[in-house]
Amino acid sequence: MDERLGVYRQLARIGNAARARLLSIAPELKLSGENLLLLEELGFSQFATTATESGTLDLSLDVETLRSNLSGSWRKWWKEIESPARKGITVEMTSGRDAFGWMMAQYSELMKSMHFQGAPLD
Repeated sequence: MDERLGVYRQLARIGNAARARLLSIAPELKLSGENLLLLEELGFSQFATTATESGTLDLSLDVETLRSNLSGSWRKWWKEIESPARKGITVEMTSGRDAFGWMMAQYSELMKSMHFQGAPLD
C-alpha cells in the first residue's frame, strides 16, 4: 500500500481546482473507510456519476416491502420489468458458494468479451 500511497500523492499534486487543473481518477481500490479517508486526506473528491453502480438488496423481505422501500424512479423501473412485454424472463433466487461462483465466472467472461478490466475478482 505504501507504493500506492506514493502514487496517489503524486497524482493529487497534478489536480488543483484553484488553478483550474482538474484530475479525474478511478482507482481500483476496495471500497473501505480506510481507502476513502486516504483519498480524502490527499485532496480527492468524489463526484456524482451517471455510471452504473452496484448495490445490495435484501431479498428476504416480502415484495411489497421491497417495493415500498424503493424511490419513485426505481418503482417505475420495477413496473416496467414486470410488464407483459417482459414475459419469458425468469429470475432464479438462490444462495451459496456455487451460485456466487457462477456469477463471478459470468462477470469474468463479460470482462473478456467486452474487453474491459473491472474491479479485482479476488
